[in-house]
Amino acid sequence: MKHPLRIGLSTLVKIDTTNTEGSALATSVRQQAAYSSNLYAGKLGFDHR
Repeated sequence: MKHPLRIGLSTLVKIDTTNTEGSALATSVRQQAAYSSNLYAGKLGFDHR
């Protein structure tokens, strides 16, 4: 990443929502999580999976 947004900084964005063509949601239900992490496992006193 050439210019990442640093923690504590903010940005101003504009989002063009005039084009409403296409699907708004996925066409199928995900059976498993796309990503998972055990970063906090043990630190909070339980293993959240």
